[in-house]
Amino acid sequence: MFQKFKVVGIKKIQPRLKTYDIEVKDNHNFFVNGILSSNCHLASINSIYKIAMLMGNAKIIGLSGTSWRADGNTIKMNAALGYATKNNIKLKTLIDLGYLCDFEVKDFEVDGIIDKYSTYPEAYEEQITNNIERNKLISQIAKENKKPVLIFVDKLSHGENIATLLPTSKTIFFNGTLKKRDRGEKFEKILNGYYDYVIATKVFQEGVNIPILYSLIYAGSSKSSIRVIQQLGRVLRLHKNKDIVTVIHFKDNCKWFKNHYKERCEIFKWEKEIK
Repeated sequence: MFQKFKVVGIKKIQPRLKTYDIEVKDNHNFFVNGILSSNCHLASINSIYKIAMLMGNAKIIGLSGTSWRADGNTIKMNAALGYATKNNIKLKTLIDLGYLCDFEVKDFEVDGIIDKYSTYPEAYEEQITNNIERNKLISQIAKENKKPVLIFVDKLSHGENIATLLPTSKTIFFNGTLKKRDRGEKFEKILNGYYDYVIATKVFQEGVNIPILYSLIYAGSSKSSIRVIQQLGRVLRLHKNKDIVTVIHFKDNCKWFKNHYKERCEIFKWEKEIK
């Protein structure tokens, strides 16, 4: 006969929702249950602002790893998405919560002629890109620090100059000129720790997860707050036996680059909550 049973709860079974994947130039945007999730990666604040102004009464939620803007556009960001800065999470918080690895910052002073150059490109070419002594110092520091070491450069020629000073078999220069069919194989080798020295341009700046990296060298002279934070994020991923990451940057004795150094120092102090 029939067994006795007891009703312990009633749940409404939701029909399976259709998810639409709208792909535009390798950028995936998902639409489900009346909600559009759009990946606005690398979109300018002007574009985001224009889109927000066209959305009418729609609810907009913006997520960003670099919500504050050093270029003066924080007000425009707030106008588009609300006051993002009130929820700003510093790296120190993520480190304390155990989501990221801790880091220490070391700087090295590089001699230069302060007022010799009339233009910034001229100064960068001679004092950064083609500065033999400075590049030798970078290679020496890379060899002395825990490996693998990630070395960020702003210019292709700078990366090529540094690569000639490091062991060829253990050095990879990952940049936009690499053919797509070669990128996957070389990237797998990086993930597995095959290379001791990984030189990279901005192609490694975002969306790259390589936990095995132990040291970071800012070989260029960038002052962009977003770029500095994004590049730092490449080496802060957790990994076994990885307690702290060493971050190296340079105090170049040239009027433009001295200011860049000071601004990077302020960024590190802000993120580490150092007074």
